[in-house]
Amino acid sequence: MLKPLATWLRVAAVTVAFAVVLVPPATGTAVGSADALQASLAADALVVAPDAPVSVRVSIRNPTADDISVPAWDTPARGVMGPLFRVTLDGAAVPYTGMLAKRVDDPSAADLVTVEAGSTRTWTVDLGTAWAFTRSGTYAVQFDAPGMSGPSQPILLTVAARGANTPPSTRIAGGPLTPRAITYANCTTGQETQASAAVPAADAYAAEMQAYFTTNRAGQRYTTWFGTFDRARWSTVAANIARIRAVTSGTSLEFTCATIDDCGGTGVYAYVHRNQPYRVYLCNQFWTTTTTGTDSRAGTLIHEIAHFNAVAGTYDHVYGQAGAANLAATDPAQAIDNSDNYEYFAENTPATTDTGAAFTADTGGLAFGEVAVGDTATRTLTLTSTGGGPALISTVSSGDASFQVTASTCSSGAIPAASTCTITVRFAPQAAGARTTSLAIASDAPAAPDGIALSGTGVSTAVPPVPAPVAPPAATAAPQPAVTGAAPRVAARPLAARRKALISPARLVTAAGLQAPTGSRVRIGRVPRGVTATSSGVRASRAGTFRIPITVTAPGGRPVSGTATIIVR
Repeated sequence: MLKPLATWLRVAAVTVAFAVVLVPPATGTAVGSADALQASLAADALVVAPDAPVSVRVSIRNPTADDISVPAWDTPARGVMGPLFRVTLDGAAVPYTGMLAKRVDDPSAADLVTVEAGSTRTWTVDLGTAWAFTRSGTYAVQFDAPGMSGPSQPILLTVAARGANTPPSTRIAGGPLTPRAITYANCTTGQETQASAAVPAADAYAAEMQAYFTTNRAGQRYTTWFGTFDRARWSTVAANIARIRAVTSGTSLEFTCATIDDCGGTGVYAYVHRNQPYRVYLCNQFWTTTTTGTDSRAGTLIHEIAHFNAVAGTYDHVYGQAGAANLAATDPAQAIDNSDNYEYFAENTPATTDTGAAFTADTGGLAFGEVAVGDTATRTLTLTSTGGGPALISTVSSGDASFQVTASTCSSGAIPAASTCTITVRFAPQAAGARTTSLAIASDAPAAPDGIALSGTGVSTAVPPVPAPVAPPAATAAPQPAVTGAAPRVAARPLAARRKALISPARLVTAAGLQAPTGSRVRIGRVPRGVTATSSGVRASRAGTFRIPITVTAPGGRPVSGTATIIVR
């Protein structure tokens, strides 16, 4: 519900101070303490009318005696150059629709902002240009620039709904795009030539990437850029790459040759708005690099295409090969969401050839727990081939006769990389006591577990009773009793035999002590643990009191349900 006009016109001011760690560049101007900068957020209006900008002020203060320089795109100095703010509504993140850019990881002096010793710099930005305030409500806003020690305390803004931010189209007029059209805006002939050559080069990269995953590979090249093998992550990356290839191989693209100011500095290759496929803004660094190779024009297109929501919806968590490789090693979940990781996987420089076989097990061991002597239990182990080539598993064996391999899809041939196979092991203790051994897996894989631990304990059991027999009724018309009350207990007596408690259909009790007439159909419901349904009744493998649901249908009669209680001592 919108506020009355008088409420909209009310103006208030709020300021929230918080500490910020804006990481200085690796090279460039001299800097002071990396954690010395302090920032504050302020808003002139806590209630924002539908046609008003969602403005906030960011002030960064340097309390030290040294000048401190930070990348301009990590501040609001040139507007909103990335998701520097965290905006939520009712606890849910508001979609960021602003620019996502490929930038150099070592900015030059021209792309640094200096906060002089003892001074404060302040900028005002309109969050409505980069976040979708499509619902009326109270939004929590935090400044969360890279390198901070933590996000700021939130500032609360009540904002009236407005349309989603949509950058103006640069598509050339003259009718719809033909299949696989490449259009240009504000570009010179030379720039069009360079961009045009980058498109098939990007498609060649994407085709090779897709082939890598189509042949189920997951070796060193994969782990370098996407981290330790995990099937769910591997599948996500494979699907993202397939969508990247769909764009590079046939989707119409719009290229705008943007100015340095539009790009936010000289150290930018290109940028996109992730909700505006497939429009790419080409910037200064794009024209200074090569068609292929590290940080190339073709790689930049892979990077930017991955940003689109319709493709992979990636972000820029880090920049550069070193940052991307470190992200893969420390946080694979973020690595598969980082555009530079896809680009560097595509460019593959220096080239990495995945060779050799490897596999991992989904568990460190199989624990069977306690199993009665004479009974059996089974467990299934899944192996995943994670090398650059197929893994050939020749034999699977156990060092203890109590553990037997009963089925295996792993020994039937080579297991392609990133594929799985299963091994089923049965534990059949012949005597009471704990048993441990190892499941040996012989293969050609140089990287594989030496063995899978197997453990289990055989337990002996007391001799169980069997329910006393109950004479069947005379063959008369089948009664149709109502199901009332609990079923009577069936007396038990010991037998010097193997634990067994059987109740034949003729002795099953329905309700109120009635028996199933001859010729009745008896259906046994869900049985408790330790009880097994058989063709002649049920079998108990342990002592206890068991309540078993049954349904009896006499000849020509209706089904009658009840519960049989069996006591096994």
